[in-house]
Amino acid sequence: MIRLWCFLSGLWGLLLFMRAQMEPLPFALSFFLWLIGVLLIHAACIDSRTYRLPNKFIYLSAFLALTFSCLVFEWQFAVFGALLGFGALKTYQLVYRFLTQREGCGSGDTKLMLSLGALTGPYFCCPVIWTGIFAATLHLKLSGTPHTKNVFRTVPLGPYLVGAGLLTVLLQPVFM
Repeated sequence: MIRLWCFLSGLWGLLLFMRAQMEPLPFALSFFLWLIGVLLIHAACIDSRTYRLPNKFIYLSAFLALTFSCLVFEWQFAVFGALLGFGALKTYQLVYRFLTQREGCGSGDTKLMLSLGALTGPYFCCPVIWTGIFAATLHLKLSGTPHTKNVFRTVPLGPYLVGAGLLTVLLQPVFM
């Protein structure tokens, strides 16, 4: 677990360095973005093992992501992205629960979208949600675990949302 976390944090740093070649950021902001990514990666590693996202990492990363986005972009961009990300995933959660009578994602995942929505902004937070859900569904389909009538396979959504969100942050200069 620790080795995976260290590897992913190092990979995140390397990818951020490569992103800086496309759109240079001051060192302090790059470090800030790296720290947010490390917090999100750590929360995703915990979620993949325990199926629970720790609130202390989620709230800290949401605060840092809002602060970062307010420094880099306008504050409306950050707040609207965070609210849209949270609201869109909360709507998905409620609709899925109403239609299937079981959980599709937890409240930790909706809180996670606060920080990812603030980082990606209102234009990219919905594609982050759908990419994360698609990746989790693809993982379930390709994992080969049998699905019976009363036993449902589960996979934590948080790591897929974090992966999609951080990939979007890295590729955002390409799309803008």
